[in-house]
Amino acid sequence: MAMQNQGAVAGPALAGEVFIVDDDPAVRNALALVFTLEGYQVAGFAEGMSFLSAARARTPACVLLDVNMPGRS
Repeated sequence: MAMQNQGAVAGPALAGEVFIVDDDPAVRNALALVFTLEGYQVAGFAEGMSFLSAARARTPACVLLDVNMPGRS
């Protein structure tokens, strides 16, 4: 029996922006590809300071954060 999720909204039209913060470009690029294919806008950051600047200016739907990064982590 299939379950239906009533009231859930899905699809690219309502997908928000995802911030990906990781110092490894391969990880950032792979995650960006996955989320872009699902209809999300993606912003990638290689270090914490650029992420913090962007986060002050706009609010993402989700943040994927590498917690072990060089510099301010």
